[in-house]
Amino acid sequence: MGYNTASIDNLLTQAYIGAKQMPLALQSFAAAAALTPEDEKLYAFIADACTDHQAYALGLHVTELGLHHLPNSARLHYERALFLAQLDRLNEARPEFNQAAQLAPGGYIAYLAQVQIDLYDDRFPAAIALLHEAINAGHRDYQMLSLLGTVLMDAGALPGSPEFLEARDALEASVLNRPDYSATQIALGKLYLMEDRYQAAADHLEIALRLEPDNPAVYTNLAHAYRRLGKREKATRMQAALAQLLARKNSSPIP
Repeated sequence: MGYNTASIDNLLTQAYIGAKQMPLALQSFAAAAALTPEDEKLYAFIADACTDHQAYALGLHVTELGLHHLPNSARLHYERALFLAQLDRLNEARPEFNQAAQLAPGGYIAYLAQVQIDLYDDRFPAAIALLHEAINAGHRDYQMLSLLGTVLMDAGALPGSPEFLEARDALEASVLNRPDYSATQIALGKLYLMEDRYQAAADHLEIALRLEPDNPAVYTNLAHAYRRLGKREKATRMQAALAQLLARKNSSPIP
């Protein structure tokens, strides 16, 4: 009975995060954690919701409470590092990434943590090599493929190059495996913009908008796609929505 109640509180917490009702999210999260304090998935699921809705301060609180009960959880150390990085606390994030890698050597989380360290140090070739190694080791899931495609693009892959084609293949495979992963939808939309495939870009960015309505990058790129498609009214709406989003972010006390 208690576990079922914890599951309900978990789902409520995620719903409250999505609705930006942070006091209620904190309340239901505290109730769930009190019932199942050593359930790693509880903290991980709520941390994922915080990432999706850019509630980084709350996500940091969630992972820190989880690590109080599960100090050897590589996954929670990794999630905490990501939140610290998003809050511009990179000096604190680095040891957390290292800890995550040390707790799960050779594992999925270790690869992700090591890649993040390379990315923060602008070591793109090293990050790409690690991603290839991870995928060849059997970690070929939507997240690893999405990260590979994104890193290849960030490293400067240009249309027609082998790196660009690899990025496109990785992102397209990722989106087939997990169409509700907003990071892939955004990255694929940007890639199609570079190929002048504006309708395809708009299709993926519209999905991203439904999944992650608080991400300014979605509005910027979607407005660009609409302009190139001659849909000026839609482009103008995206620009207006972006201005409203940025105004809300600047006035909000919670990240």
